[in-house]
Amino acid sequence: HKISSRARYRWISDFHSFYHWAVKEGFTATDPTAAIVRPKIRRTLPRPVVTADLDFAIRAARPQMRAMLSLAAFAGLRVQEIAGLDREDIIEAKGLIHVRHGKGAKERIVPLHPDVLAALRSLPLPKAGRLFERPMGGRHRPDTLSLEINDYLRALNIDATAHQTRHWFATEIYAKTHDLRMTQELLGHAHPQTTAGYVAWAAVDAAAVVGSLKIGAS
Repeated sequence: HKISSRARYRWISDFHSFYHWAVKEGFTATDPTAAIVRPKIRRTLPRPVVTADLDFAIRAARPQMRAMLSLAAFAGLRVQEIAGLDREDIIEAKGLIHVRHGKGAKERIVPLHPDVLAALRSLPLPKAGRLFERPMGGRHRPDTLSLEINDYLRALNIDATAHQTRHWFATEIYAKTHDLRMTQELLGHAHPQTTAGYVAWAAVDAAAVVGSLKIGAS
């Protein structure tokens, strides 16, 4: 089947990261991906979930789903990061979350939002080990967890996905701070260009700026 340009770009980037590491560690002298021309990717606008829909989804959810949605919306976690959370990662005393299962095995620390803590306590929080378990036991797989969240939103007639709650987090953080670097760090992105693809610019702010333009004496 035809492979999208975005998928090819991602795969080439993954191979490049591997060979960059291999060269650095002395396992090989050359990077065969260096000469590969990466495909052009059509830039798409971010699509954060509608705030009212997100609020309804969180309020209507059972404890486990409410906690998962809250982690995506108020901490910006990916589904793989949510699935990988352990009790030890919730540092209540310092108001922090230790995210250990990001892309590329990257770790980061994000603030523990009060709504996230309240949702986690309603699970209730285990004494140790994984936060979320499948009905039959064991840790959730990221792909099945994503489908579970998507199905829940769809059942509420909400046109959004689990990942769009992370878009909402990025958009809201940037709108309140106008700090792309801070948004990048909270999302765990390696490059600010990636973060820019998550942030929906504020039409209200833009309208005020455009409306302020003048020609000639006022």
